Amino acid sequence: MGKNSNSFDIEKDIKKKVFDKVILKKLGKYATHYRYSIYFIMFIILITVVCEISLPLISRYVIDSFISNTYSISSLKVESLPKEIEESETITILDSNFLAYPKGEEDKFTANIRKDLIRNRLEDQYFIYKIDEVNLSDQFKPRYKNSEYALISENSLSKLNLTMVETVRLKDLNGIKYYTALFVIVITLAFITTYIQIVFTAKTGQKIIHDIRMDLFKHMEKMPIKFFDTNPTGVLVTRVTNDIKNLNEFFSDVLINLFKDFFVLLGIFLVLFIADWRLAIITISVIPLIFLISFFFKRKMRNVFRWSRKALATINAILSESITGMGVIQLFNQEDREKERFLESNDNHYKASYKQMILNSFFRPTFSVLRFGTIGTVLFFSSRFISADSMTIGTLVAFIAYIEKFFQPVQEISEKINLMQSAMASSEKIFDLMEVETEDYSNDSNEYNFGEIEFKNVYFSYNDDEWVLKDFNLKIRNGESIAIVGSTGAGKTTIINILNRFYPISKGSVTIDDVDIYAIPLQKLRTMIGLVQQDLFIFSGSIKDNIVLGEEKSDEELRIISQNANSKSFIEKLPNNYNEIMKESGTNISVGEKQLIAFTRVMAFDPKLLILDEATSSVDTETEILIQRSIEKIQKNRTSIIIAHRLSTIRNCDRIVVLHKGEVKEEGSHDNLIAKGGFYYNLYKLQYE
Repeated sequence: MGKNSNSFDIEKDIKKKVFDKVILKKLGKYATHYRYSIYFIMFIILITVVCEISLPLISRYVIDSFISNTYSISSLKVESLPKEIEESETITILDSNFLAYPKGEEDKFTANIRKDLIRNRLEDQYFIYKIDEVNLSDQFKPRYKNSEYALISENSLSKLNLTMVETVRLKDLNGIKYYTALFVIVITLAFITTYIQIVFTAKTGQKIIHDIRMDLFKHMEKMPIKFFDTNPTGVLVTRVTNDIKNLNEFFSDVLINLFKDFFVLLGIFLVLFIADWRLAIITISVIPLIFLISFFFKRKMRNVFRWSRKALATINAILSESITGMGVIQLFNQEDREKERFLESNDNHYKASYKQMILNSFFRPTFSVLRFGTIGTVLFFSSRFISADSMTIGTLVAFIAYIEKFFQPVQEISEKINLMQSAMASSEKIFDLMEVETEDYSNDSNEYNFGEIEFKNVYFSYNDDEWVLKDFNLKIRNGESIAIVGSTGAGKTTIINILNRFYPISKGSVTIDDVDIYAIPLQKLRTMIGLVQQDLFIFSGSIKDNIVLGEEKSDEELRIISQNANSKSFIEKLPNNYNEIMKESGTNISVGEKQLIAFTRVMAFDPKLLILDEATSSVDTETEILIQRSIEKIQKNRTSIIIAHRLSTIRNCDRIVVLHKGEVKEEGSHDNLIAKGGFYYNLYKLQYE
């Protein structure tokens, strides 16, 4: 069983955790329909993450291998070199007992050899080149060389012309070109995968939201009328649309990006520790402080966000009410009063928004301070590591890039906490709404005859305080026209609501042809009944659409139906006849014409029972005459129940039932009831004297 429809409060304020397992499980049921799309998105995200993380590594390699790839010179006796050095591919043995090796390569050797290389190191900042490829004899005489290679210092290189510099560093320039091309390829791949991720994420998110929205709408269609009576339509629509919007942001902007941010952080952690564990520890040491600050701001922002949301809801409510009642406001010169009401709510929303802005103005700079503080700390320690040749310039550049990337997902996660909380709260509201008990729309293959209607010992109340119908008994014969009259609150419309199963009875039974109406499938029951209300609803669309309501009717059938309902003459005077488009609530036709459309609509469905609930109370005399003629035609060969305050419209009914405080006080024909001089006589006398 779902939740009782009367217990559901659409306006309740929900304080939810960032993640709720029950809610996530319900959302997951919708997501599983598109699991292959989600798997594909995750695969694309992994490619994007790999591309983004590899870019600083490429930069590091280019800097260390081609830009700052200087050699150090150490003085060691060639005849006593360890085997490890002789077999090294990075060490070049020069004449006169000198060794050349890329700066920083000492760490690749054993401790003893590393000590020897550093202890005997003479100079740094040299570039190596092949003698047979570069002829510098006219401009430079190398101090360190062998038969194949020579070294030139950075200072000497700066004195050469550009062509010679390019010749000396040709290998480096080619390497830079190659890895620049690789860098561009990786960036392009990251761009393509990011584009695919955004498109597929948005598409999948919209599909999930589409399914949730459709399920919610279908569920609301089956809710009892009592639910809509106890929950304001404007608030209900506003809540549902806003909550669906929040949920859409959760799927399209939060959920998938959280997955990406997690893998970005994981990848950065791994790379940082591989590159330099010392700087990695310095970088991640700021995480506890980040979470502490995020927790503080999260609590503050949650309260302000709730305040802002309530203030906005108040503004929407006042706007809706003011626009709807603008005629009354202007008629009674209440513009200033309404302006003050709106000003108060608008000021309240301004204060909430301003508080939210103030908190954001502290939150973002705080993260910037942490980011730059971490970069400064890394620069401080890395300068020492570089001086001690235990770290390269490329590693430092990569670290700074990774710190920037590290703070980006951390800040995004912190900023999206409010979105996640809002999405969880919205999800709970949506699923609470979908758990409200609906009416039973199951069907069966049985045929149900329409016959005598009987109310037997019926008790009914809209709440537990007082009975609207008390021990109510009434029989309506098949084909009989019956009028129900009484003062306001007597229970006239309640009888109609019970017959249509808009509300359940508390005690007793209601039968049609000796079959309980609760045993008849709801759709079959309502197919038997045609209801014309005082306040009828006109849908957006053509007049034809409003009459047939999706049923297939030919133009000829439509003309015959409208002829019988006396609506043909006014419809065919319209510019587009039956294809005339109705404005919102049918404002482009009169109240009487709306009623004629309502009668035409009922006749199009040919019901067994016709119910008229104050159908002529708001029309002029001329239209009332047309409607009365329509009623006479519609009543033929069918049971009819007429509820009316205008007693002149019911004089020809077979029987008139007088209700008073939920009980039948009198019944009979018009003449008989007048002769009795009872309740009906008094009502008639009040109306015509």
